[in-house]
Amino acid sequence: MSAARHRLWLLIALLPALPILAAEPFSFDTAPGRLPKDIVPLDYRLTIVPDLAAMAIAGWESVSLEFRDSTATIRFNSLNEVLHDVRLDGQPVQQVITEDAAQMTTLTLASPAAPGRHTLSFAYSGRIETLARGLFVQPYAGPHGNQALILSTKMESTDARRMFPCWDEPAFRATFELTVTVPAAWAVVSNMPIAHRHTHGTLATTTFARSPRMPSYL
Repeated sequence: MSAARHRLWLLIALLPALPILAAEPFSFDTAPGRLPKDIVPLDYRLTIVPDLAAMAIAGWESVSLEFRDSTATIRFNSLNEVLHDVRLDGQPVQQVITEDAAQMTTLTLASPAAPGRHTLSFAYSGRIETLARGLFVQPYAGPHGNQALILSTKMESTDARRMFPCWDEPAFRATFELTVTVPAAWAVVSNMPIAHRHTHGTLATTTFARSPRMPSYL
């Protein structure tokens, strides 16, 4: 047996003795983050209407939540957004405090909500960014060399909160159904196929199929 084959045999003989390091199983409760884990988002229904001329976003959101404990406080991420007509299960919340420095919104209910399923809904206004974060605008060259503008998104790692209020930490995973209204001449693309689209005047509204469970940055 040659020296090379001898060394190979020794290596093969030693391999079964090497330790196999298993990854620690994921634990939602111990995953790092700033948000409390007493409320878990299950499903988002999100409608946005970007206004490129005003560099603004008009949005509406409905989030199905699982309350793991009874609580009168709901806390989630937001940045550069103002919430309107905030309701839990159709009832107005008592207080809305948005802190852009902390990138958080805190809702206070009139009384603690019981454990179980609840629905949070609200309208909001936000802004279109000029840097690559959240929903942002950038120029591109058209097919004939003409300059045009495109709206894109960049959510990693914590910039989904710039486009819509959400539980913007990777431990929180939910399904998403996105609807967008833009000029009818625009093309819209998401990471899910189009479920339906209809035009109304110069505008078109497109709804994409509901996504699998995933974190907000995806």
